[in-house]
Amino acid sequence: MNNISEKLKEFERFGSILGLERMKKLLDILGNPQNDMKVVHVAGTNGKGSICHYIYSALLENGYKAGMFISPYIESFNERIQFDGKYITDDDLDYISDEVIEAARKMVAEGFDSPTEFEIITAMAFAYFKQKEADVIILEVGLGGSGDSTNVIDKPIMTIIGSISMDHMDRLGDTIQKIAMEKAGIIKPFCPLITAISNKDAFEVVAKIAEFKKAPFVDANATAERAQVIDSSIEGIRYNVKILGEEYDVETTMTGDFQILNSATALAALEFMRGRSILRLNKKDILKGIKNAFNPGRFEVVSLDPIVILDGAHNEDSSAALRDSLVSDLKPEDIEQNIVVTAIMHDKEVEKILNNFIPLGGRYFVTEADNPRTSSADALKDILISLGVEEGCIEVIKSPSEAVSHAIREIELGHNRGLLVAGSLYLIGEVRNQVVEEVKNLEL
Repeated sequence: MNNISEKLKEFERFGSILGLERMKKLLDILGNPQNDMKVVHVAGTNGKGSICHYIYSALLENGYKAGMFISPYIESFNERIQFDGKYITDDDLDYISDEVIEAARKMVAEGFDSPTEFEIITAMAFAYFKQKEADVIILEVGLGGSGDSTNVIDKPIMTIIGSISMDHMDRLGDTIQKIAMEKAGIIKPFCPLITAISNKDAFEVVAKIAEFKKAPFVDANATAERAQVIDSSIEGIRYNVKILGEEYDVETTMTGDFQILNSATALAALEFMRGRSILRLNKKDILKGIKNAFNPGRFEVVSLDPIVILDGAHNEDSSAALRDSLVSDLKPEDIEQNIVVTAIMHDKEVEKILNNFIPLGGRYFVTEADNPRTSSADALKDILISLGVEEGCIEVIKSPSEAVSHAIREIELGHNRGLLVAGSLYLIGEVRNQVVEEVKNLEL
């Protein structure tokens, strides 16, 4: 087990401050490892993690030594920095973090503000990818866009802005236009941009900025709307779509209706890079990569019998997308027999998220993730009752692992048919291994 969390503790107190001055200084001391890298830069409210995984998987299939930097992680910090299909090792993490922390201390000694924890981690990713001589980097924005520490990249080969909805309003702005403006900060002059924005106001903001910066612009949302779905279930999706003049017959094993938009967005980026010879890619390997892509804890189907699904679904849009997918893919009588285990952060739209979960089960186990921002389980129970759920259908089980064990025992006893764990990626991170193991040992 690595001790990275301990090492980063001294930087936690600086919180998450948007702005690039500290990041630029830190990278300067490190010799600017981020320069001369081929980077695909990905922002957005929901879906950006899946888009990153699709592109990463397709690049690996095409023989590239690709790196991917994502956040947050589900189970292990090492997930955040991936290269050539593997997570960074504990030894490499140890070595790279020492190098970056030393640079940060040097910065402070010279009278500069200390970098934040996220800035340290971003710098670690750049230093690692430089050391590994990565061909291409998939870089996921941490928060927002213009002021995010990943936005030190001056000349990406491609920028992508996934869906935009109301989230992190305290940091990014209280209107969809302000949030869109912040995310549009990653758009660079003349650099191609792919978007997956369905909100008209947000789309207009981004389109105007792209036009001003003369960035070639592809609307993947319009492309996805033209997709012909051949088959859709909780095992995956198959659809036909024409992207930039090329026909694609797409299969994904990542599921949920929203994966049509996410995969079509990734495909638009890949086809653009293929068509313009930005990267050497072939369609067969692109499609194989899309099919093999996997993003743990995001509409992850752990089991089909019983149906057991894990999904972060941590804001209003992602919880609505989860609701729509399950309602269209499962029989009403099966949904009625589901147990929903949920914990939600109190700074999210708790009532709206819970309202989206109500059609997905007949019983609700409310719990508390191991995070200071978690809502109290009692508060979640009160909100469910206010939304019309009978008190007898709700159980308060403050320990997530106990909530999961209790739910799986109820399925084993035949009282319930399925399990959905959703509402927070922190919750998923805590229980994912347990769910996978306990479902494997389930005796029905």
